Amino acid sequence: MQQQDPLQKTSANASQVQGSVGNSADDIVLKVEDLEVTFFTEEGAVQAVRGISFEMKRGSILAIVGESGSGKSVTAYTILKLIQEPGRITGGKITFYPKNGKPIEISSLTERMICCSRYGAALSA
Repeated sequence: MQQQDPLQKTSANASQVQGSVGNSADDIVLKVEDLEVTFFTEEGAVQAVRGISFEMKRGSILAIVGESGSGKSVTAYTILKLIQEPGRITGGKITFYPKNGKPIEISSLTERMICCSRYGAALSA
């Protein structure tokens, strides 16, 4: 009886997982389109993120890689609405697609809307 190579089994499992995600537009959970983030300082405006776009499929893993200072952390903070002054979203949009429900444009949510949503969910739980 021939023993199976564990590496072959892992790669087969990986392809099965990738195949189960699907390719339809309904599989998108997060979409970032032409995102721009600028920091307005006393020395002038610094554009930290310039026109980044990507989609994240439901059930997948996305890695954002780049050189130091390339905007990875600013992008993540912006998606989570944790970007602080003097930073602001100056272009593009971020849309979250819940499994059941209407898409939510994260980039247009105000701090008040986020707080009400968080506390409302906590109070109703």
